[in-house]
Amino acid sequence: MKVLSSVLWAVDLANNHSESINKIRLISGNFGNEIILLHVLPKHIKGGASAKKIEKSVRFELQNTIVSQLNLAEEYKVRIRIEYGNIADQINKVADEENVNIVLINKGKTEILGTNGLSTYRKIQKPIAVISNIESASQAHIVVPVNNSKASAVALKSAILHARKFDAKLSVISVFEPVLYSSPRLLRLGLDPEKENKQHHMNFKRELKEFLRQFDFSNVDAEAYILKGKADEQIIKFCDEATILYVGSDGKSGIQRAFQGSVSENVIQNVQCNVVSVKNENVFKLRISKGGENIAKHFNRGNELRKLGFKHEAIIQYKAGLKLNELHLPSIQALANAYDEMGDKEQTKHYNELSQLLKNNMTYRKIEEEVRRNFKTVS
Repeated sequence: MKVLSSVLWAVDLANNHSESINKIRLISGNFGNEIILLHVLPKHIKGGASAKKIEKSVRFELQNTIVSQLNLAEEYKVRIRIEYGNIADQINKVADEENVNIVLINKGKTEILGTNGLSTYRKIQKPIAVISNIESASQAHIVVPVNNSKASAVALKSAILHARKFDAKLSVISVFEPVLYSSPRLLRLGLDPEKENKQHHMNFKRELKEFLRQFDFSNVDAEAYILKGKADEQIIKFCDEATILYVGSDGKSGIQRAFQGSVSENVIQNVQCNVVSVKNENVFKLRISKGGENIAKHFNRGNELRKLGFKHEAIIQYKAGLKLNELHLPSIQALANAYDEMGDKEQTKHYNELSQLLKNNMTYRKIEEEVRRNFKTVS
């Protein structure tokens, strides 16, 4: 079951890509079937006397240092694109043209995003993953900071699916920043800073609980934490043992963007794990392969879709299987379970009753066969 159709990897040939290659090789079989390698050259080279020679050298280096090392399965396509101009603008343009799910960029040798990397991070509208050069821990641990915003909701939704796909631990964190009251006038009038912050904290917990109710955490090892202090400092500290950090970006402008952006960029520059930044689009888009359809494929596909949280799509697969064999008991029971998980009591009851009816019929047939066998023996 593929949940990424295509990935765009913006490659800086000055970086070492060995760890990135290892990470992409690990996820390729689970996520998608195409990766596009993009390298951007300076605009002034285009049309010059050496342009073709430079392009040929770039293709040769990408082929030998990355494509050959990826060693992906045959069904996984790798394409190379070379563009000219501003790096961030060209990445954005190609990401839109290719309609990719996510853009990959690398941290430099010092584990810091350079000027071009930061510019790309700020401009890109597609989900973007900042790949760390540090080897990831064997046990996947995904961290998602939320602030009850639409952007953090999109990030959390993607993180939940990621956790299901890889059986990873998921930590949802929210940072409560106490208000520092320094006005002598308010204090003189009777304001109690401790009581005020206690009330703020209670409201904070209630709003977070309400926000998390909209998400389906079934089949996920998830836990929520409320941290206290400065947002960027607490997130960086919590991510010490994380393998992936999902962050939601509101894409706002002006002072609001400057403040939120500085926090986000400080986190990205200082955590040692991979970071996925999400704005308006979900990272994952379901792609169901077709061909050689039979009841077993529909049933297994439905089970995987249910595990990933795509319950409506799972139901479609189970029902497609029943069209091939309307008495397939596992599909009928799976439909009852899927509708139960969705809270549809009427459909759950219908398929549970149908399942029980088939079980009873099977039992009666076995008894009848046993009676006939014994009758023949006596005769």
